[in-house]
Amino acid sequence: EQQQGCIVRLQRYCLHDGPGVRTCVFLKGCNMRCGWCCNPECISADPAEQWLSSSEGAGRLLTAAQVAAQCADDLPFYNASHGGVTITGGEPLVQAAFACAVARALKKRGVQVVLETNSSLWRPGDRTHERLLQCVDLLITDVKHAEEAAHVQATGVSLAKVLDGVAWAAGQLATRGGQVWVRTPVIPGFNDNEEVVRAIACFAASLQCHAFYELLPFHQNAVGKYQALGRPYCYADKPLLLPEHFRCLQRAAAAVVPPPVAPRVPAPPQPLGYTIGSSARAVALKSYTEAYPPRVSSYRARALTEFMAAADPSTPTAIRQAEAFAYLCENLPIAISPLDLLAGDRDSASGPRSIPTFPELWAHTTAQLEQTCTRDTQRFIVSHEDMRAYAETIEPFWRGKTVRDGLQHYFTNSLDYDLNGAMLRCGAYTQFTDFFQPYTVNLNDWLYKEGFVGLWRLLDVQLAAVVDDCGRREALLAMRASTRALVSLARRYSVLAREMAAAEPLLSRRAELDVIARACEHVPEYAPRTFFEALQMYWLLHIGVTLESNSDAFGPGHLDAYLLPFYERDIAAGELDAVRAKELLECLFLKMHAHYTTPTFLDENATFVYFCNVQLGGDEPSPLTALMLDTLSGLHVFQPLVQVFISRRTPEWFVHHTCNAVKRGTGYPAVFNLDSIRRQLCAQGCSEADAEAHGGVMGCVETICVGKECLFTTGYLNAAKPLELAMNNGVDPLTGLQVGPRTGDPHSFRTVHEVLAAYESQLREVVRCKYAADWAAESAFATTLPTPLRSALVEGCASRGRLLECGGACYNSSALAATCFGSTVDSFAALEALGGKLGIGRIAQALRTNFEGANGDNVRRTLAQQPKWGNNDERVRTGAMF
Repeated sequence: EQQQGCIVRLQRYCLHDGPGVRTCVFLKGCNMRCGWCCNPECISADPAEQWLSSSEGAGRLLTAAQVAAQCADDLPFYNASHGGVTITGGEPLVQAAFACAVARALKKRGVQVVLETNSSLWRPGDRTHERLLQCVDLLITDVKHAEEAAHVQATGVSLAKVLDGVAWAAGQLATRGGQVWVRTPVIPGFNDNEEVVRAIACFAASLQCHAFYELLPFHQNAVGKYQALGRPYCYADKPLLLPEHFRCLQRAAAAVVPPPVAPRVPAPPQPLGYTIGSSARAVALKSYTEAYPPRVSSYRARALTEFMAAADPSTPTAIRQAEAFAYLCENLPIAISPLDLLAGDRDSASGPRSIPTFPELWAHTTAQLEQTCTRDTQRFIVSHEDMRAYAETIEPFWRGKTVRDGLQHYFTNSLDYDLNGAMLRCGAYTQFTDFFQPYTVNLNDWLYKEGFVGLWRLLDVQLAAVVDDCGRREALLAMRASTRALVSLARRYSVLAREMAAAEPLLSRRAELDVIARACEHVPEYAPRTFFEALQMYWLLHIGVTLESNSDAFGPGHLDAYLLPFYERDIAAGELDAVRAKELLECLFLKMHAHYTTPTFLDENATFVYFCNVQLGGDEPSPLTALMLDTLSGLHVFQPLVQVFISRRTPEWFVHHTCNAVKRGTGYPAVFNLDSIRRQLCAQGCSEADAEAHGGVMGCVETICVGKECLFTTGYLNAAKPLELAMNNGVDPLTGLQVGPRTGDPHSFRTVHEVLAAYESQLREVVRCKYAADWAAESAFATTLPTPLRSALVEGCASRGRLLECGGACYNSSALAATCFGSTVDSFAALEALGGKLGIGRIAQALRTNFEGANGDNVRRTLAQQPKWGNNDERVRTGAMF
């Protein structure tokens, strides 16, 4: 493994040089001189050869052990996709001893090896060459022409040497069940005719081992490399092949020998024992995404600041918000990555995990941004350019104008509601409205049936009916403007996809870009026609909502049910199969996986991600439901959150399928009782029909009528804090402040019922303060930061002419999420059991001193021995009853 060789580069996450996800090792040096070569930097064997624009050499010396160690870092991805390493060049046989050492080192590490060669340098009987082939699972070899003279003229090497070399290597591989993959680069004016293609195909079919034959379309992607090396490129003016002509050549080749669609290459063992994804694209896309560290981008903040600085302050707030969103849709940079099957990102300028900021909520200071770069938990990269933009433009403009500023003013000055914020500071409840908008909504199926044109018809009807209600007119106009803005963003992606397709040499990728272009031209303005368009529409809606505001929770709802009609229609028409559907779903879910919220400077919020919940199952799960569950279970990502619903009508096969998914040990899916959710929704005022059709959950575990309800949630209530206050006569022991009512000295309590009465009084005060804070936050968002796009997507807002923040949804609710329930139950159970024995005053004193001293230690030991909630203990149920 200490054999040294010269390589040009290690290229990770390749998909076209063998099966699965691969790392390509480009060796330097080649004996052929093909004028169309796409890797001219690999031709010369001189490691000192330099690029003209850089002092860096085009080659570098490494040992076989170093190469193998770097390649083996991606072993889990190779195992998951039946991929591995491709040794290529240049011509690897120019450095045969080094190529052999690399191959042997890789095989020792359990990596599948593919060798890509022109086969003209094989020497039968050469021990090094034989050892090299013993390590090769698949041989990829070029045969560039079927006539000797033409081959020599174009490459400088005899065709007979190539054919003899291929035949010998194929014979060697046949003894081990190996394969040969014959390729021909189709060059205009050289070999682009059916006679040459058929002749080479017949040669491939005659080989002793299993062989495939593939044609590669001519492209001019290497022009920049030739310029950087200072070499002429004689094929710069050659016209590209016409697609129909290339397809004719492919049909001629396939009539003789099949193309390498899915070769059965021997798979290495899978020591990790798990699967990341079923498709090579999913593994490559996940690796590509996670190779980029999360970074904060100022593009959105800068664009919004530019707009707001020039905006007319007399414009109604809802209209101004819609115009601001339209400005973002028109001006933010967009891109489609080489692996994407779906278009759309909130911020395409800085990589797949770049995160926009929302200065209208909270304008980060440069000190806070610096802290996100250096904190111990999840760090975010912030560039110097973004730091400068915040320091010079964004922070000064938004100072004193953000929602956070308004809420801090309320908590500081509103003595009537919250005792100068003491309740908040002592931990009785939390408030997180200063860094995201606290409205939780889901989509349902109506947009998949009508598209925005159906919504616009409804808005026009409502506008015609408005007489003198200015607020209603503004809301309707804002919803229409924001949805039209999202359509304009979709059209920008359509134009971009067409431009990329026109310049794309690879036919398969060109076809993918054409599909993206057609979809973005159609949705979300019109209802989707295909499974792909339905996925693309949802993702554009998701991008729009999360670009408009820093929402804490937005998700697709019962996505399996919404997609099922499109899936069944495309399957029946022969335009889709389960494999392709799974690849499309993987791309959607991996895009969700890359969406972080804007980071705060607080460590506890360092890894917060969107509550993007995919809800599956219910009364009538389908094969698509099972496919989506398997896809999500296999990706091993933080989000989307997978939620499965089981009811009394759920068929048994799906219950077992869900159990198998749970058994994989990934931590999800979460399983919910749909019958219980429906009962709870009805108890909250939801109609039985809506609960039956749209019952679900959102956020953490809040029940919601999917697509018809807006849930307002601003933080958590600490259920244990009122008990601490009750045991201290309303005084917070941390701050010493009297934050709760005076409910009596705990030494005077004789029974747990007296403690409970004091607890109820303290709880009422905490809840009163919490709801007062919620009212202030809700009012702030309704008056200063409405969300017309998100409002347009929820049933009720358009028909009522109200935005979400003003109660436009069919159902509106506020969630007071209580935490520490188990601890509170345990505490009351212990007081019930030990209050008479130890004395409630003695327990309170031990708590006040943090169990110091002999008395405190005895109390602590006695309390620790009491039964705890969650163990089916009847004694603790008494505490739960309290």
